[in-house]
Amino acid sequence: MQDKGERKMFDEKEIAYLQEMEERITRSMAVLIESDVTPKFNLLADGIKDIQEKLVPRSRMDDLEDEVKFLKLMCRQMAEDIAKLKKAN
Repeated sequence: MQDKGERKMFDEKEIAYLQEMEERITRSMAVLIESDVTPKFNLLADGIKDIQEKLVPRSRMDDLEDEVKFLKLMCRQMAEDIAKLKKAN
């Protein structure tokens, strides 16, 4: 038995109302996420995919750097050889 001063926190009607409101809010959030947030994430994912497809793999960049170093070395050697040939004449 309850004393006159004591009262349950919520009665059954209030609990039912709160549960209904919670369900409505949950449905509204689900609709909002599905209609607004998910499409934006999908666009973002598509954009990232496009960027990744255009990127040159790191291994290819490393190979190109090695080729450039080699070509620079060859150019320097050829320039020295040409300079020696010019002096020899």
